[in-house]
Amino acid sequence: MGFHGNVVLEYYFTRRIALVAELQKRYTRVSSLKGEVKSMSSEGFHYEESGTLYYFTEWDHLIGARYATLDVWEKPPEGSVTDVRDTRKAVLDLSGHSFRVGIRIRLF
Repeated sequence: MGFHGNVVLEYYFTRRIALVAELQKRYTRVSSLKGEVKSMSSEGFHYEESGTLYYFTEWDHLIGARYATLDVWEKPPEGSVTDVRDTRKAVLDLSGHSFRVGIRIRLF
């Protein structure tokens, strides 16, 4: 669920040509994303886990930097060998606004 609204202003130069300005605003936010992960290792080991989608950052020793990633866990881990930090539930936020200006030419 979310909200979406827009305002359009048109100024006609002639019967067929107009200057159009449009402002759009939307608020849409989805939380508590659930999912399931299925994978298989190179040795043939099958892994399945279902739960909540979490966002977190972890340290990579090969590149020497921290990076963000997503994973599905039944409950968030308290500590890890890979130094997981900033763990929180993932949220899909599609909120935003836009402003468009253009010229409308009516052909018919």
